[in-house]
Amino acid sequence: MHEDNDDEVMTKEERRVTIPEDDPNMYVWTSGLDKVQLLQTSEKALKRSDYLHNTILDEEHVEKAIAVPNKYVPEKYLQKCIDYLNMYEIGEPPEIESPLIKKLSESIPQRDYDFINVGKADAMGILQAANYLGIAPLVELASAYVSEFYNSKSAEQLRAIFAIHNDFSSEEKVHIDQILSRTRQ
Repeated sequence: MHEDNDDEVMTKEERRVTIPEDDPNMYVWTSGLDKVQLLQTSEKALKRSDYLHNTILDEEHVEKAIAVPNKYVPEKYLQKCIDYLNMYEIGEPPEIESPLIKKLSESIPQRDYDFINVGKADAMGILQAANYLGIAPLVELASAYVSEFYNSKSAEQLRAIFAIHNDFSSEEKVHIDQILSRTRQ
């Protein structure tokens, strides 16, 4: 195994896990852990993930198991991403309107809202994992969910949350607050 650094790229040998040839399933697991937990999925489900789909396709054959670097996608969030891919193995994820006019819970099917309604910190973890894995519909879902936490905040509150220095004049601040209040109506 290589030393842990941000430029590390896992070799194909490090990504391989032996799966019986007659097993029709695909598996994803996190590397860098003492134990290996294989997360079951299918090739069809993996096609929604740019990273996983491109990783399983080899020049000569299809990989049956893929390792995802744990430092980029913790196992907890990898599991949620695989659950989402499996949920939409058949069928299409819902389109999320942009900008989001209604509450997210009123704009998408209940099962999708139940899936992402995990709190801001876990939703951010899912968002980062989905972004790394290239799962665009899950990135949109998690982004919409996280954005609801900030929608009702004033410009001052957002600056405090994100540690942004305010260098606007008093007149500019009033103008920005007016614009923000109109967009929330």
